[in-house]
Amino acid sequence: MSDILYTFARELSLGQRMRADLGMLLLHDPEMIFLDEPTLGLDVLAKRQMINFLKKINKHNHTTIVVTSHDMDDLEEMAERIVLISKGKIIYDGDFDRLRLTRGASARIRITSGSPVPPELTGMFLIKSRENIHDYAPLSEKLDLQRLFLTLSQHDDILDIEMRKAPIEDVISHLYLEELGK
Repeated sequence: MSDILYTFARELSLGQRMRADLGMLLLHDPEMIFLDEPTLGLDVLAKRQMINFLKKINKHNHTTIVVTSHDMDDLEEMAERIVLISKGKIIYDGDFDRLRLTRGASARIRITSGSPVPPELTGMFLIKSRENIHDYAPLSEKLDLQRLFLTLSQHDDILDIEMRKAPIEDVISHLYLEELGK
């Protein structure tokens, strides 16, 4: 922080102010800190630095960090545990991977083909299709990759296959919608 030590607060960028605030917060080596939207408004580099720094002080100083945020990607990267609260009641307490599994949303498959018509895939649900890009989710928790690849190998116009975790925002929004329906 030596680069901003003698700079007026009004002259600091948002990322620099966040660093300075966090530095002051850590002066007394607290056991626990509470942060509200710590990466809001930060550029990509400042956001990465903030997340890495928070992970570092958690690991080395054993500081418990409680973060509230709407940026689920940031939370997933920095947190080991997520607690979801709806109407004052805890509706989930655990890690992100288990949340995906309990919601039956562990994976997404994106297929790029030479055709705007999505291929029929047994055991998969077509989420959306635009132009030649088709997004699928497995119908069950266990994805049978061997069967999926065998089916895909029978299509001549498959150009690319991308597998990734289900977006955590989708999983969480589905959980909250279920809670609202109760």
